[in-house]
Amino acid sequence: MEVHGHGATRHHPRLGSDADELRAIQEEIARARAEVARSVVVLRDRVTRSVDWHGWVRSRPLVAVCVSFGIGLWLGVRRR
Repeated sequence: MEVHGHGATRHHPRLGSDADELRAIQEEIARARAEVARSVVVLRDRVTRSVDWHGWVRSRPLVAVCVSFGIGLWLGVRRR
């Protein structure tokens, strides 16, 4: 808006569109930040689950026993 004379104001057409464009850009940045935050949470959860050996053993006990046995056998043979 531009001020003219004794407190009279006139709406400047370019100013409104700039403000709208700025608001749209800020909203897009906020959406992008929220999406990045969600992606980080999902990634953190996936990494945590993938390195959680307790959960892996609980979900695959027979495989865990076989792998442990194989590693023990390999270490025993290697030391001879």
